[in-house]
Amino acid sequence: MPPPRFFAGDEELGKRNDDHRPRNTKTVSPLWPAPFRFRRRRVPFAMVALLCLFLFYKGITFNPSQDDVDDPEPSRPPIPSGPPPREVLPPENEGSEASRHYFTGPIKFYKLASSLREISKYRQPNRNVLFAAASLKSAAAMIPLACEMARWNRNRVHFAVQGRDELPLRDIQEINGVGPECNIDWHDGRPDYSPYSSDLRFKVTVSAGLGHIDDFMHPQAIILDDSGQEEAEFLRSFRDKARELGKTVINLPGDAAENMMWITRLDSGSLSGTQAPLNSPKQGPNICIAWDKTDLDILIHVPPDSLGNLKRLLRSLHQVEFFSSAPPRLTIELPSTVDIYTRRFLEDFKWPPFWNGIDQRTNRLTLRHRIPSQITTEEATIRFFESFYPSNPSNSHVLLLSPQTQLSPLFFHYLKYTLLEYKYSSYRSEKYDDIFGIAFDLPSTHLNGTTPFTAPKWDPLQEEQRKPSSELEQTSAFLWQAPSSSAALYFGSGWVELHDFLKNRFEVQHRRKVKSSPKLVSEKQPPWMNSLLEFMRLRGYHMLYPPFSVSDGIATAHNELLHTQEEFSDTTLETPKKDQDADSSFTTDPSNYLASSRNVEKALTSKRSLISLLPLEGDLPEPEDLTALSYDGTSISIPSVNTEQYTASFRRDIGGCGAREAKKRVQGSTADLFCADDDEDEEEETRELEREEEIEKAKQRAREEVEAEEEDEEIRGAKAEKGKGVITWLRKLNTPSAARLTASATKTTATRPTDAAKSHHM
Repeated sequence: MPPPRFFAGDEELGKRNDDHRPRNTKTVSPLWPAPFRFRRRRVPFAMVALLCLFLFYKGITFNPSQDDVDDPEPSRPPIPSGPPPREVLPPENEGSEASRHYFTGPIKFYKLASSLREISKYRQPNRNVLFAAASLKSAAAMIPLACEMARWNRNRVHFAVQGRDELPLRDIQEINGVGPECNIDWHDGRPDYSPYSSDLRFKVTVSAGLGHIDDFMHPQAIILDDSGQEEAEFLRSFRDKARELGKTVINLPGDAAENMMWITRLDSGSLSGTQAPLNSPKQGPNICIAWDKTDLDILIHVPPDSLGNLKRLLRSLHQVEFFSSAPPRLTIELPSTVDIYTRRFLEDFKWPPFWNGIDQRTNRLTLRHRIPSQITTEEATIRFFESFYPSNPSNSHVLLLSPQTQLSPLFFHYLKYTLLEYKYSSYRSEKYDDIFGIAFDLPSTHLNGTTPFTAPKWDPLQEEQRKPSSELEQTSAFLWQAPSSSAALYFGSGWVELHDFLKNRFEVQHRRKVKSSPKLVSEKQPPWMNSLLEFMRLRGYHMLYPPFSVSDGIATAHNELLHTQEEFSDTTLETPKKDQDADSSFTTDPSNYLASSRNVEKALTSKRSLISLLPLEGDLPEPEDLTALSYDGTSISIPSVNTEQYTASFRRDIGGCGAREAKKRVQGSTADLFCADDDEDEEEETRELEREEEIEKAKQRAREEVEAEEEDEEIRGAKAEKGKGVITWLRKLNTPSAARLTASATKTTATRPTDAAKSHHM
């Protein structure tokens, strides 16, 4: 019996599918998918899936916690808040330093990474300047400086906050009045649990944070607060790491926001001294560092009867503000006779001053005492220039001060500002190299001492768009082709070249008996001024003179005790005549010398800020914008045609070059101005060639004699062979007459030996 059928009540289940073929349907290719059949039961499931996706997306992109609001990258894990876990301390340690700073866990910079990613990796070198602070008081003192530097737009300014305080950066900015006009980049270098970090963890945090900043930013200079408000551990760790990285660190005093605002006008090249373009390859740590590696020497040459002025100069030098820079070395050359009061004053005089924060045991004072002797102006010039020679021409400079000079406390501020700007700026052009030094006092007369001098003013036709109308009549800084003996800074690179010039100049003067330097400087000035003036005229160098008015000066010269220099008693220097290159009206005539009362002395400024003393808000003009004066006060252009003509005349008349083409100029050398050594070299080469020709002729004569002797020997040998042949032929005849001839020939040959035999017997 067959098994019962399932679903027996449905008769259609047992039929084949062929009985139910669809009607009026098109044939569908098996390659195409079946059409989608919409079912209403799937709608609720789709809506639930979309709602889940929406909630998941909102959970990722929105988090109302304050940490994620401050954090530009909410995908990072949340920043931990609150105190970290700690061990239970004994009751006696409650409230101690260990109870507050105890955490020694791993260091994580949650907020520093976000700000460093926003700045692209800078190539080295660049124009990044970093301000760093751990104390909120130090940050408040430096924020105005950072915003002012960013306003001048010569650097890209960054401010990094490191320390134990938890105050957010936004609150720090609001408290200090930082608005959108302060265009600086902020970096929060505080790690997790910064208020609870132990001392060791805090030191490591500061060092590691600076390392990360340097990897991304490569700052050219780092500015710190050294007023005593900053945390000592932060300063120590930060300086050690910066020294390891080879970075320039500038320590600002407490009154920097008021008295050192001029630092905000300097670019990164002036602050670091790299002197390299932005597209240059990365430099190592042995680069020239301008701010704290500039080496200065002060040289004071005291003539007789000037010891009273020396005391006034040294007292004013004690009042000069050196802020965070090390005071220069001081060298005083005393005359042969020194009174007892000056000796006692020098015994009590200490250099550097103690109030500058330098130990009194660090002695940087050198005294030199001259032995009485009658010397010429040439010997006095040589002795003076030998008093200093730079160890590094790029960094070593000399400051010459006259005993008649008195200095303002702002003197070193202006010296440092102008030195960094005109010597180390990254915006330097070729015309910056024509500046030989910086003068700090405006003279009232020209170099001859007979012609009144008036400093140039702003030119309203050329500078109207740049300068305010109230400053158009103010004294302008200017370039003058005239050295200064009262108060002037001379660059080490030019001083090296000057030494080479004096060596060649005096050597040619004695060997070829050429004329000495023309006397264009007053006898009230030291004799070395004539040689220096001649050198500056040949090279086209200029001194930068300050823009200070009569009532606001940083250095002034007192002329009430000015005397004629004792070295001018001889006649080594000659006064130029009318037909010489110097103008006859611009000479030194003692009968026409102006009285000391006509030499207007400048009053020292009473202002405390250098920015308020300088025009244009303290912005130093470029050399292209300055008025250039010749040695006689006439306006010239740079380079000057007068310089080229004077150089050509000097090479022809003094250097012995004639019409010969000038050699290529080499830095630090003046060999292109002198050709006497070249003539000696040519004569020596000619004599050497003549000697070589004579030796060659002697060798040729010896070879000819040897060849002649060899030819004679061959001839004699041939004759001897011929005689032997005749004797052999006669012997073959075997006759009496032949026998007699043979005996005679043999006897003749034996009595005349060959030259070879002679030489053998000899």
